[in-house]
Amino acid sequence: MKVSIDAKKVFSTIFILACISIGVSILFNGWFTTWTTLQVPPPLSPPFLDMRTVQGSLLSAKLGFDPQVKNPGDLTGRTLDYPKIWVGIARLFQLDNETNLILFVCVYILAYIVSCFLLLRNSPSLYLLLAIFSGTSLLAVERGNNDLLVFALLFVGISLSQGYFRAFAVLLVTVLKLFPAFLVVTLAKKPKILMVLVLLIAGYFLYISGELKILLAGNTALSDPNSIFASYGFDTNMQYIRQMLTGQSAATYALIKYMFILVSLGLIAFISRSKYLDLTDNSEYKTDLFIAGGIVFSGTYLITSNWDYRLIFLLFCIPYILSIQSGFVRHSMLIGILLASNVDFIFPASNVAALWRLVPFALNLCAISKYYIFLMVTACLVRELKNYFSVISIASSKAYFTKLLTGLQRKESQEQRL
Repeated sequence: MKVSIDAKKVFSTIFILACISIGVSILFNGWFTTWTTLQVPPPLSPPFLDMRTVQGSLLSAKLGFDPQVKNPGDLTGRTLDYPKIWVGIARLFQLDNETNLILFVCVYILAYIVSCFLLLRNSPSLYLLLAIFSGTSLLAVERGNNDLLVFALLFVGISLSQGYFRAFAVLLVTVLKLFPAFLVVTLAKKPKILMVLVLLIAGYFLYISGELKILLAGNTALSDPNSIFASYGFDTNMQYIRQMLTGQSAATYALIKYMFILVSLGLIAFISRSKYLDLTDNSEYKTDLFIAGGIVFSGTYLITSNWDYRLIFLLFCIPYILSIQSGFVRHSMLIGILLASNVDFIFPASNVAALWRLVPFALNLCAISKYYIFLMVTACLVRELKNYFSVISIASSKAYFTKLLTGLQRKESQEQRL
């Protein structure tokens, strides 16, 4: 007698039990012990340290400082590397009060957890379950990073709407974090809304233009000497190359970087034509999620270095990848995501420097995985965006010619009456 297993119930149960276990461990074993056991590098005190820069910015602003330049209110002296709207958010929710800060962060962590649960219910998979509890995801939660808020808002916007509500969600997260500006393409099926959204975002970037250089200069994923082990992007790749090819001129490094980008774009163009990326399930919802997560990952990979916690947006891509027909492509992409997202499980932070000296290729495995995922995800994006815009163009052309034909028929009818 065969016993049927309901994958949705099994994975949902494991998800809930894992979340409860982490919560209970924090309650009884403490913050540091729990995250140390989970290999989060290194657990910091007080909790939710990334949001402490926002909390500190409020005090710094009261003292007359520009927190994006100097932020003495932060416990570790980090400058605010978010738009200044976060100072207003801190003031609105009184985040200088410790209880308010903890509640504020817990609310969007809960929203992130619910979003992940719904993703898993929609696409039950061991790969997705493991990715949800990957090192990057746990790191984002431990730090209380506000990318979790962006993730939840985008998930709601994409899940509930293809129109105004989605446009509002994209605009809101762009105002909060800037990089989601790429997501305007998810409104391509609504040209009028898209045009308004593009104008609003362009206006916002013009308004904060004075902040942009400061924010880019304050990117800790570029300045922190340990970022090479826990970040992704072409700039991170160049850090690897500089360590392997020491003593070269700045012009040589620049040439290598641009040649690297050109070769990568060529590979993406070639891969995007492959029949091995064909799908078994052309779900519009999964495609929309993939475009959102893929654009965040690929766009940020191209522009600058990013801390690995931003890899959480690849969770949006997994339901789509599970539909790829080729078993080799499907599994290699999913394994690549798990490798890229778990560098701290594979190589504990305490051993990373020694490992770099002894086995640089092994440590590079995670960097290679990130690059492979960039190529494959971007190739899939090229295919989907091409389909996205071709369908829209055909629909627009049909609407135009239908309108033109209707007008000609009316004119002919009027002439016959006369």
